Amino acid sequence: MWQAFAHMLSANPSQGWDIARQVGLASATAGEPEANPDPASRSRWEDLAPIAAQRVAEVAGIDVTSAKVDVLNRSAWVVRALDAYRPILEKIDLTAAAASDSTDPGAGAGIGGEDFDGLDAFAKAMEPLMKLLGPTLMAAQAGAVVGQLARAALGGYDVAAPWGEGAGVTVIEANVASFIDDWSLEANDARMWVLIEQFVSHAVLSRPHIQQELLELLQQRAATLRLDGAGLESQFGGIDISDPSSISLSALEPSALLVRGSQPDSYPEKRLDSLLVALVGYIDYVRAEVAHRVLGAKAGALGEASRRRVVAATAADRLAALLLGVDNDRELHDRGARWVAGVVERGGLESLNRLWNSSRELPTPAEIEAPGLWLARIDLPDDTANSGVDPATESPADLDNPPSDPDGIAGS
Repeated sequence: MWQAFAHMLSANPSQGWDIARQVGLASATAGEPEANPDPASRSRWEDLAPIAAQRVAEVAGIDVTSAKVDVLNRSAWVVRALDAYRPILEKIDLTAAAASDSTDPGAGAGIGGEDFDGLDAFAKAMEPLMKLLGPTLMAAQAGAVVGQLARAALGGYDVAAPWGEGAGVTVIEANVASFIDDWSLEANDARMWVLIEQFVSHAVLSRPHIQQELLELLQQRAATLRLDGAGLESQFGGIDISDPSSISLSALEPSALLVRGSQPDSYPEKRLDSLLVALVGYIDYVRAEVAHRVLGAKAGALGEASRRRVVAATAADRLAALLLGVDNDRELHDRGARWVAGVVERGGLESLNRLWNSSRELPTPAEIEAPGLWLARIDLPDDTANSGVDPATESPADLDNPPSDPDGIAGS
C-alpha cells in the first residue's frame, strides 16, 4: 500500500525547494499574473531611501547608507525570502520528528502529563507515511507560509530573522499600497515609515555577529519541532491509505501537526528570547525616534497603524512564527519596550547603541529582567565583564542565579 504513496510523492528530497518555490509563488499570487512595480513608484522609493538611511545612521550609529533598496512584487519577494529562510527551514525534519515521537516513551504525554497511548500508537503507525510524506509536506508548507507572508509583509524584515550576508533592504510595493489605503495614510509618509523600519532592522541584522548568533539559535529552535500525536490523528485519521487522492497537501495545517520540543527554560531558549526582546525593542524604539525626527507629529498615526498590524496577527503570521522561530507578537514588543525604556532612562541612546558593538554587549536573560545590570556589566573592563556573565558563554547555572544587586542598580 505504501507504493501508492511513493508513486504519488515522486518528488525526491532534492526537489523540495522547487516545490516550495512553486507553492510559494502560487500562494502569493493566487495563481494570477502579477505586474512588476511601476517605474514611477520605484523612483519615489529611490528618492526617499537616502534620507531614511542617513537619518537611521545618525540615530543608530551604524552606517546603512550603502544598503541597496529593492522594490519588489510578491513573486520576486517569495524567491528571495525562501533563499533567506532556507538555512532555518532546512533544520525542520518531519521524518526525524516522527521517528522520535514514536520511540520516546514520553512523546505521547499531552498537556498536564496525560498519557495518550492511543495517539502514540497512531503516531507509530504513521511513521512509514511520514518518511515518504515528510519532505514534501515540509516543502509545500514552507512555500505556503512564505507565499502568505508575501501577501502581508511590507518588507523583508517584518520577521526579525537574518537575510544573510550581503542582503539589502526589500519592500513589497503592493502591500505598502494596501497599508496606505487601509489606514488612509499619505503615500510618501508611509513609504518613509517603511524605509525607516527596514533600515533600522537592516542596521542590526546585518551585523555579522548578530547574524551568526541569531541564525544558530533559530536553527536550534527549528530542529526541536516535533510531530504532535493529536495533530497527526486530526489531520490524517480520516484518510484512506489505499487511495492517494484522499490526501490534500494544501488542506493540511502544520500548526496542528507541529509543536516545539524545546523546553522554555533551557539555555538556548532563554538566550534566543533575550536576544529577540532586545532586538525588537531596539528596532521599535529607534524607528519611532527616527520617524519623529523626519515626520514630526505624523509619526504618531503611522506608529499606531504599525502597532495594530502586530496585534491583528493572521494565521500565516502564527505559522511563520512556528516555522521560523520568531514569535512576533504583542508580548514580545511590550517586553522589548520595557527593557529599552529601562536602558534609555539610565544611560540614554548612547548606551543603548552599544548593544550591537560585539557579542560581549548582548544582554543575558537575567539582564533582560534588570537593564541596570546590563549597563553595569558593559562598563566593566573586558576581562572582568567576561568572567562568568559573558552572553556568549553564560552557563545554565548562571541563568538561574543572576548576580546580586546590593546597590539597587537593576531597578524595578
